[in-house]
Amino acid sequence: MFSKESIDYLRQAVKQGQVSQGPVDLQILPTTRCNAACVFCPPHLVSKAGSEKFAPRWLQPETDMNFGILDRLMDDLYRMGGLKRIHITGGEPLLYQRIMTVIFLLRRTFPAAEIALVTNGLLLEKFAGALAASGLDRISVSVNAGSESGFEKQSGTPGTNLEKICQGLKLLRKERDKKSGAKPYLSLTLVLNRYNYREVEAALDFGASAGADAVSYIPLMEFAFPGEPARELALAEKEFADFLKEIESLQPRAKKKGIY
Repeated sequence: MFSKESIDYLRQAVKQGQVSQGPVDLQILPTTRCNAACVFCPPHLVSKAGSEKFAPRWLQPETDMNFGILDRLMDDLYRMGGLKRIHITGGEPLLYQRIMTVIFLLRRTFPAAEIALVTNGLLLEKFAGALAASGLDRISVSVNAGSESGFEKQSGTPGTNLEKICQGLKLLRKERDKKSGAKPYLSLTLVLNRYNYREVEAALDFGASAGADAVSYIPLMEFAFPGEPARELALAEKEFADFLKEIESLQPRAKKKGIY
C-alpha cells in the first residue's frame, strides 16, 4: 500500500519528468518464520491442496533471508534513489537474528525514508530499548484481539500473551518518552474477523493501558480459491454494520484517551 508521501512524490516526479529508476515503497520479509499460527494467515488458512494448486510458495519451508543479500539490496536501492517508505514484516521479523542490524543500516542508508516494523509483539519486551533507539518511524503490533481468549483463538498461542505484549509496549513507550520524542509511533492493528468484531471496546481499553497511539482495523484478506474456508472468518453484512456503529460510538472515548 503506497503512503500519501509516496503518491505525492510520484505525481511531482511525473510532472517534472524525473521519475525514479528504483522503487518508492519497499516491503522486506527478513524471515518467514513465526512464533504464532494466526488463523487468517495464508499458510494456516489455505489447505495444502489449495496451496499446491494456487499458491505453492505457501508450502515452502520456513527460511531467513541471507544477510549479504539484504546488505547488497540496500546499496542497490541507494544508487537507484527514490525510496520513500520501507515496511519490515514477515513472518515475525523479531525472530531474524540480525534484525536490529538491518533496521539500523536501513535508517543510516535512507535517513529521510519512513521505516515501519510489523510485529506480533510477543518479543517486544526483549527488544524495547533497541527499537526505541533505532530510528523507526512506526511500529505496528498485530494484536488482533481485545482479550486473552480472543488472542489464543486467533494466534494458536496459549498463555497470557496480551499481558506479555502489554508489558512490551509499556516498556517501549517508556524508552521512547525518555528521548522526549514521538517516534516510533505505536499502532495496534486487528485483522477484522468473526473472532474480534465484538471486542472493539476491549481492544481500545487494551491500547490505552499499553500506551498505544492508535488502534486500527484492517480488512481480512480473501482467498477466492474453490473450496477454501476464508469466508467463514468474514463478517456478514449486519455484523459489519454493528461493528461500524461500535467504532463510531467509541470515538469520543478514544479521543479522550489520546488514541487515534
